[in-house]
Amino acid sequence: MSQYNKITHIYNPANQSYEELLENFVIRKKEFKKILREFDDVDFKTSSQHFLVEGQRGTGKTSLLLRVRYEIENNPKYSRLLAVQFAEEQYNIFDLCRLWESTAERLEDIEGFESLSDEMESMSEEDSYSLECFSLLEKYLKKEKKRLVLLLDNFGDILDKLSDIEQKRLRDIFHSSNHIQLIASSSRALEHTYKHDKPFYEFFKIIKLEGLNKEDTNLLLSQLASSLDKTKEIEHIMKTEAGRIETIRRLTGGIPRTIVLLFEIFLDSSANVFEDLEMILDRVTPLYKHRMDDLPTQQQAIMDVMALSWDGITSKEIVDGLSKRGFDTKKVSSQLNILVKNGLVLAKNIDKKNKIYFVKERFFNIWYLMRYGRKKNKSQVLWLVRFLEEWCSKEELENKAKEHIKCAKDGTLHSKGGIYMAEALSTLLEDNKLQHELLIETKNAFRKRDKDIDKKISESDLELKKQSIEFYDKKDFKQSLKCLDKIQYKDGNIYNLIGYFNYVLKEYNLSIDNYRKSLSSGNKEAIWLLVMVLYNSAVHKDESLKLIEDYLRLKTEYEELDTIMISIIYLWNDKYNESMNYIREYIKLYGESDSGLMPEYLILLLAKKQYHSAYKLFEEFLQLKEQFKPIYYVVMRHLKDEYPKEYLKMGSELEETVLEIEKEILKVRELRA
Repeated sequence: MSQYNKITHIYNPANQSYEELLENFVIRKKEFKKILREFDDVDFKTSSQHFLVEGQRGTGKTSLLLRVRYEIENNPKYSRLLAVQFAEEQYNIFDLCRLWESTAERLEDIEGFESLSDEMESMSEEDSYSLECFSLLEKYLKKEKKRLVLLLDNFGDILDKLSDIEQKRLRDIFHSSNHIQLIASSSRALEHTYKHDKPFYEFFKIIKLEGLNKEDTNLLLSQLASSLDKTKEIEHIMKTEAGRIETIRRLTGGIPRTIVLLFEIFLDSSANVFEDLEMILDRVTPLYKHRMDDLPTQQQAIMDVMALSWDGITSKEIVDGLSKRGFDTKKVSSQLNILVKNGLVLAKNIDKKNKIYFVKERFFNIWYLMRYGRKKNKSQVLWLVRFLEEWCSKEELENKAKEHIKCAKDGTLHSKGGIYMAEALSTLLEDNKLQHELLIETKNAFRKRDKDIDKKISESDLELKKQSIEFYDKKDFKQSLKCLDKIQYKDGNIYNLIGYFNYVLKEYNLSIDNYRKSLSSGNKEAIWLLVMVLYNSAVHKDESLKLIEDYLRLKTEYEELDTIMISIIYLWNDKYNESMNYIREYIKLYGESDSGLMPEYLILLLAKKQYHSAYKLFEEFLQLKEQFKPIYYVVMRHLKDEYPKEYLKMGSELEETVLEIEKEILKVRELRA
């Protein structure tokens, strides 16, 4: 059995044996014990407490019901109880008669109930037939001194099939009979339970299955390790990569089934990570598609607008997005309330009247964008791709590259995934020789079936350096510069060369930018090259002397420090104007290409309570919002009186991160004091 099949088997409770389910039941124990407490003293003189377990698909409802059933069947303490459980999909239960008939069929193998089903069949099917069926069932239960515990998945689907009269009859039976108890589940909040005019209004004790916390997530993954005979591998990941696991938990909203599917990427040693990601999206598709299919058309339309927005969105913005579909504000507000009750949407108050709404499970939102979003929408989740890249250490990246090369030589590379993976790895590898071998072997693997493969896969850094030297020998500096610009992994020496060619071509601003990048990478020689350019370039005539003095001072006092360090030094000494001037210069130089020490700078700025200065930076340089979104929302949290709506736009996956940053700010503030 493959690893994926094992995981599917382990976490599909219907496929598990009694022993397997007991072994794998490591979460939802608190809810399990809560239900069991109601079984402790079976009293046939009073009616039972009935439960409704609510939770999204994949939260563990079926496992919980199965665990309750097995406990009743195997614990002598509960010998006076009989458990009958129905599968998740019950297409043959379309009225009360079939419910009682199906129950009788499941009891016929139990001593004392052998003739119950036959006796029901012999009864006349008149208007009172369903009542007669239950009366007969109750008669058998009384005779055998048993209480029936009815375990019903997707209870809402069954209620939807019953007429209003049948729903009232069913409620009356559960309310009045001392010999039957209902433990039901639903993946949505049932209007039958919260609308005043419905028979089951305030009838159940509700048990909500929320997303897992850190502790339960670790329990789940530890059990996964044991089941897959990968205890050492997973324990190592849990010990050394706790941050990655926590990110998965937050992205998935703590939904167990999704956590397990995403966690597989940790266990995959193949080179085809592109395929792995596609496979994960494919695997969650049935779960998420079913979730969307369960919704009425209006709610599907609202979820579509929200998911494509990604960030928080107001009801007015949703109405605007649905304006061509005939929606009005009242309709949207009503449907949003239902989506919130169902746990699909998260609402935050702006004021007493208005709210901002989010798709609650962020990985569901990612899936929706990747499957149904337009190109401009998909760009909003590129940060996830960067996040996945950051999962791999330098050693892991090199190992993946070596495995990729092996697959290329063996002829086992996936045609699409192999190309994507080669390109991705080539941008991240620091070893020029390994990168060169990776790209060359990938090209060789596809050369016979794809004549244009050389155009589809980039040249290696070694090839580009060689070409650059050839053009330089011919005094063709422009072409030499083009080759250097294409190099994926640039160190200080490459930036120095690019800066030199920029200078020769009189592109002084570019020359200065590249020398500063060289400085930032730790190349000390770049400081003198930068001084030379500043001194000789007319474009910086007015500021050259000041900058030269600064850099010469840094060379003497702080060695490798660059512009951002000057900003931090000024900020630490409360010279805010000077600090802001230098940090603006730094951001303009590096933009999105290098975050450097920006997080430290922003945290220090906030530690000094310079919230408005930080806000001005985020407004002036919009890319900072995407690069440091959690820090941006920390700023907006402190400025929420001035900008009340902005802070509420923060996604739920960032809440814990924001609080962690706040703690870090306090530490810096205490250090400063």
